[in-house]
Amino acid sequence: MKKRTYKTKPQDNMEVHEPTAMYGISHPAPVVEDTLLPDGYMSLEQFGDIFHQKLDACYENIQGDCQ
Repeated sequence: MKKRTYKTKPQDNMEVHEPTAMYGISHPAPVVEDTLLPDGYMSLEQFGDIFHQKLDACYENIQGDCQ
């Protein structure tokens, strides 16, 4: 049986050119206002209140089922 030989094209190893770091240049940090929430979103405090209300209701149901 004849052995197969595969030919491959030689690949050039290209150097990676990473962007250079620019030290000492500071950009102003973007100002995020807590009052501006997109439609359909809620604040973390509102979510926490709703979550704990539902959690408390579930615990009450569990305790009622055990009796």
